[in-house]
Amino acid sequence: MVGRSFHAALGLAVLVACSQHSAQDSEQPSGDPPTGNDQVPENGGTDGGTTPDAPTTPDAPTTPDAPATPDAPGTPVAACPVGIAAFTHAIGLANPDQRSDIAVDAAGNVLFATAAPAGTTGNANGVTKLSPSGDVLLTLPFGSVVATDAAGNFYVAGAFSAPLDVGLGVMQPEGNVDVFVAKFDSAGKPVFAQPLRLCGDGVTSIAVDATGRIAVSGTALGTVVLSPTGALQFTVAVSGDVAFNSHGVLIIGGSAVAGTDLGDGPVLAGDVTSAGFLLAVDGNGQRVFSHVFPGKETVLVNSVAVDSADNIVFTGFYTLSIVLFGDEYRAQFAQESGRFTGGFSAKLDPNGAVIWKHGTGTTELNGIAVDVAGNVILTGASTGNAGFNRITDVQKLGPTGASLSITEMFPATGYGRGFSVATDACGSIYLSAVAVDSFAPRVTSAYVVKLTK
Repeated sequence: MVGRSFHAALGLAVLVACSQHSAQDSEQPSGDPPTGNDQVPENGGTDGGTTPDAPTTPDAPTTPDAPATPDAPGTPVAACPVGIAAFTHAIGLANPDQRSDIAVDAAGNVLFATAAPAGTTGNANGVTKLSPSGDVLLTLPFGSVVATDAAGNFYVAGAFSAPLDVGLGVMQPEGNVDVFVAKFDSAGKPVFAQPLRLCGDGVTSIAVDATGRIAVSGTALGTVVLSPTGALQFTVAVSGDVAFNSHGVLIIGGSAVAGTDLGDGPVLAGDVTSAGFLLAVDGNGQRVFSHVFPGKETVLVNSVAVDSADNIVFTGFYTLSIVLFGDEYRAQFAQESGRFTGGFSAKLDPNGAVIWKHGTGTTELNGIAVDVAGNVILTGASTGNAGFNRITDVQKLGPTGASLSITEMFPATGYGRGFSVATDACGSIYLSAVAVDSFAPRVTSAYVVKLTK
């Protein structure tokens, strides 16, 4: 299924002026997000742990040459701590729609970043590094997304519109808003910093592969892949959440407007505001496979992750309906805001064939991760409390997609929602969430929550 060069086919169509934004910018809910309930799929679709009829497996993609092992040795994974309790760490926010992002290193330290809503600048609080017990190790006053590598280094990316110094000299932005990428060692010492000289509104995601290659994605940026030293290798003209597999194949999950071509024909307009997509490209930027998920209105793929066997999991939510691998699922009317939404998730093999899928779920799904046992962790929001009917939740699915547990938190005074989730080598779950703590006066906080195994 390897097609022509994806970025050549698309003509870099979304590398547009900083004032223009993708459908994900305009359709991502602000304030109180929409809600909905589950609905049995039409057309006999499966939902839950039952595996659907196996689709025809595509020809195995050509595996790129094995990358060279980086010079820096990996940091040995620390023994699972005994007696370290769960914790919650809060940071005040100016805007309840600010996104948050987390990553966990091999020693169990958590990196936590907050950013302005997609399509805007400002309101970024930067990055905080916490120990496995929740103690603050360092803070950085910049960056909106974070990633880690096996050696304990961490990587930060974000937008900047004024001169910025991360510790290696001043970087000057190009245009109204530029993007920077910086690498830090485990102690927080900067290793390199690189301005991308590309439009920087709405930086959404960063990922690092086993060799140190870096992918950064943003709503006006598209997705760029950099060498381990920060040199630009190639650009893909769509944006979303990003993850690498063990062979350096890059997975991008996001939302596409009508006319976007992933390499196998344009997304049709119809009555779709935006369709969700999943795209895999190899180490040279060539398309390996892609999937499009249309609906009656808007479909948002919000998060992707890859497990130890290179299986791909992804999640998001939709308004009204979604067609997920041939089956249509519909959301039901919810009292909150009078809207229809439903969450979805799926697991694919390394070639993009379906292992399981859930077309209905909680009201909103934003983050996904896989733990050491192959369980899938989801975060977002469900309905059920008074007032804004918004409760942050964490769901745990088994490797076959069967539901294992649901944890709810932050019902409080206003709404809450989970944005990002990660796990450590001991099976603990780390959640980033935003919640309105009070309305008189209005107080909003971003939270890191550690849930021990």
